[in-house]
Amino acid sequence: MIAATVGCGDPLCGVGQEDLSRDVGMFFQHGVVVDLALESDDLEELADAPGADVPDIHAELRFDDETYDVGLKLKGSGSFRTIEQKASMKIDLGEWVSGQTLHGLRRLTLNNMMQSPSQLSESLAYTLLSAAGVPSPRHGFACVEINGKPYGLYSVVETMDEQFVERAFGDDGTLWEAWDRSDFTVETFRRFELEEGDAAALEDMERFVADLDAAEPDTLPEVLDAWTERDDLLSLWAVDALIGNYDGYGSFTHNFLVYHAPSTERFSLIPWGVDLSFEREVDPYRPVDPLKTTEQTADARMGRLFVDCMASAPCTAAYEARLLAIADLIEEIDLAGWARTQRRWLRGSHRVDPLSENSKRETRRARREVEDYIEDQPDRIREAVE
Repeated sequence: MIAATVGCGDPLCGVGQEDLSRDVGMFFQHGVVVDLALESDDLEELADAPGADVPDIHAELRFDDETYDVGLKLKGSGSFRTIEQKASMKIDLGEWVSGQTLHGLRRLTLNNMMQSPSQLSESLAYTLLSAAGVPSPRHGFACVEINGKPYGLYSVVETMDEQFVERAFGDDGTLWEAWDRSDFTVETFRRFELEEGDAAALEDMERFVADLDAAEPDTLPEVLDAWTERDDLLSLWAVDALIGNYDGYGSFTHNFLVYHAPSTERFSLIPWGVDLSFEREVDPYRPVDPLKTTEQTADARMGRLFVDCMASAPCTAAYEARLLAIADLIEEIDLAGWARTQRRWLRGSHRVDPLSENSKRETRRARREVEDYIEDQPDRIREAVE
């Protein structure tokens, strides 16, 4: 059962904030909506398109009547919006003031939830991923105001940086972001974009790819055990299948990062961008978008590790066992109950979300549908496997 401190007042903004301990994990608490305000005279300098090389602008972040000089930039791909709209943002506490943190937090990532009408998908998906033991970001909610204008309810997702690496792995390793259809093949592994760590770790990835190329279906589990945290891989793919994430590694070679641990020389996949979850079912053996993907494009875009696993009888059997275990886990932690709780305490979110592109009715319907999806999905997966 997931415990939560549920706010019952209105307005929603700031619910639970007064009771938080002021530490690095404070923004990632169930049942809390923190209140953030930004001020900047340089908003017109923000780019009208996303890009890794776009510079930050100067902004002032206010939280708890304290102010911080921060870097601000817009983010997103399919969810990208300009600053005149409900923009997703990254806030860097150390961009202009070296060593500055917000109660220990170095960066904030604020997602606009435009691709998730329910506004619950990220919270529920990351809750399940964490319960399944998959290295993944933490999640919370915030109300955001910019230059006195309410921008609405945002998803606060732990930033994928050195601070995440320290927390999730306790190791000073290397982190890459998937980019330009990067994957574990000779043609694509060099496309991963280095985020943190030592570029020389790419040599280990090259050896891993060579071992994959030489593996037979029966020996694939041995290769995965030598080069990856295979249990975490299987758990990640099983969670994606259960939540219907058709925009992740297994389905679309998308929305993931890769971590290399120097102590073990193993690789881990880290999920990211799970906001399209809990919308429609996917085939757990071929978890592609059932509405938009043809046979040809599906075969071309599914992640190499997942495809190889589905072609290996022992790997597939281990994956099926994990599917059943995650189906049980959904019921053990009462994820549907947590969805129901969030639906209640976020009921008034439309009043603080003037820039949302979804109506109050659409949002409420989407939240009920997410709850129903979670209630029904474990049995659907059991039937597909058994």
